[in-house]
Amino acid sequence: MKMKYVSCALAIIAVAVGCGSYGPKGDTGSAGGAGPVAADAGGPGAPGPSGEGGATTLVVLSARAKVGLDISPVPLKLAGLGADEVEKVGYGSYLVNTIGHCNDCHGSPDAPSMYLAGGAKFDLGGGNYAYARNLTPGGAGLTEAQFIEAIQTGKDFGNPGQVMVVMPWPYYRWSTKSDLKAMYAYLQAIPAMHNPIAADSKGSLGLAPIVPLPATYDEGDVDPNRSPIPPDGSADPNNVLRGFAIQPLATPPGFGSAPAADGGSIATLDDQERFASGSYLVNTLGACSSCHTNPSRRDFTGGSNYLKINTAGYMSGGQVFPVPSALRSVIRQTRTMSQDLTGANAGYYDPYSAYLSIMVQGIHSLDPQLEPVNSPMPWRAFSNLVGDDLAAIYTYFNGVPRRVGLNDKKTPFNAEYCATDADCTWFPGEHCDVAAAECVGTACTVASDCTNCQTCTTSKCAAPVASSTCVAQGI
Repeated sequence: MKMKYVSCALAIIAVAVGCGSYGPKGDTGSAGGAGPVAADAGGPGAPGPSGEGGATTLVVLSARAKVGLDISPVPLKLAGLGADEVEKVGYGSYLVNTIGHCNDCHGSPDAPSMYLAGGAKFDLGGGNYAYARNLTPGGAGLTEAQFIEAIQTGKDFGNPGQVMVVMPWPYYRWSTKSDLKAMYAYLQAIPAMHNPIAADSKGSLGLAPIVPLPATYDEGDVDPNRSPIPPDGSADPNNVLRGFAIQPLATPPGFGSAPAADGGSIATLDDQERFASGSYLVNTLGACSSCHTNPSRRDFTGGSNYLKINTAGYMSGGQVFPVPSALRSVIRQTRTMSQDLTGANAGYYDPYSAYLSIMVQGIHSLDPQLEPVNSPMPWRAFSNLVGDDLAAIYTYFNGVPRRVGLNDKKTPFNAEYCATDADCTWFPGEHCDVAAAECVGTACTVASDCTNCQTCTTSKCAAPVASSTCVAQGI
């Protein structure tokens, strides 16, 4: 029996699905063989009847699940699954391969074809390190219940008594249990990869508390109007109720005046729901604050502030990411810096069309001179988000209160890689500082006129010194 997957054009979020009626009758079968020879030695018998047409099972999927099946980079084990199970796997693929961008960390650095097989080494400082787990079937070896517990509490089942590090579980933990179950179903449907992972050495970082998931969001600003986390299984299309409940900031003053993706404002109920759906995506699997908040995106020191987000600097950018040496000549950058998304004056204010060019194409359509968006911004994964989700994220960032003062940051352009002067093409007057492997010499008045972490010396941009606080800590 063949299975054909179609998407509901009006689907908004993963919904209950069913098996459609049988498809049209298949092609006519080939003629039967010659009949038996008659007793009187007559000619061959008449051809046999035509074969029956085959049946095709029509499985109706949500839009997100259909995208998930289409973009899975590996074949999936779907044989024998019912329509609701196929929906679950497809939606799980959507979460893993778009907003979750899991392969960015869990892909094998030595064998790119080993999808989600783990092995990447993360330097924790002080001689400590952690390795990304093998998420393929049998790799992590977790049951569904253990997988959910690990995500919701940080418990490291591979290292008893320790908490996971690097893994953004403090963000993922606020996901609905149904979303986590869908991700687990997808991870069980992908091909198993044999890729043993070395032991971690996490030092004191692994000894942070393993905390149960609270009933009410407690990692951001206090908001007396905040509702408890909606229970799993409640009617919450597009995770609107949960999105409102887990936004790190108190309900925005003057809520409703910011521009929305549809060109209106979020004063309307539809756009308020879009804002809340965006909050869910941004503050759970998107983990956007992990890159776009600096400093102290979360407090991991323990005590009463454990896991708290720096809400004063929420999404104001300024983290610096050195580009690995092997990639510098490929992406033409030496350092990248996260964009200020919420500054009152210096924050992100591009219209929706320009936002889409970044999220879907990785380009700055309003400033073609700039190089394409690069690591660690996962735009390639985000490019597969459905239109409703892209609009929700945009509406959310336009609806949160704008940062002021020191958190209204002018986040400079990424530092331009060069090997010779001919490589320096972004700004007038540039030349190559070969020792630093970056372009310098642009006219400046202050350091923020230069690419990130450069200094303004005698009115010219210069490469940062080795002891640069900016390179080490961002701005």
